[in-house]
Amino acid sequence: MINYESELCAPFPPKGFLYKWNRMNLTKHIIPKWVSFAGTYVIFSEGKCVYIGQSSNVEVRLRKHLTMARYSCGWKSGWGYLSEVSVAVKKEKREYERLMIEARFIAKLKPKFNKINGISFNKQ
Repeated sequence: MINYESELCAPFPPKGFLYKWNRMNLTKHIIPKWVSFAGTYVIFSEGKCVYIGQSSNVEVRLRKHLTMARYSCGWKSGWGYLSEVSVAVKKEKREYERLMIEARFIAKLKPKFNKINGISFNKQ
């Protein structure tokens, strides 16, 4: 069985990882166009997993989540301001596969801003 958690949280770039997941640091306030595909994505802030999602177009979805903060060098999101942001993405055309990956990751990693059945993993 594949250990998704160790693959996803490994230092960038881990060996044998890039053919499955591509991880990028969003430092220049640019979400690259090459992520415009169907897939699963994981958003990290300051080295911690904060959100896991899936979309038929990852680029568009990331643009809805993250925008450039006007008066700081960070990112503005629906969850507040994030100073360091990196994203891991995996291309997957089949929607059921994306949903299964998303559900498994949420259950294992318990990201701060995801909810399951209305219950948040946020400890605040």
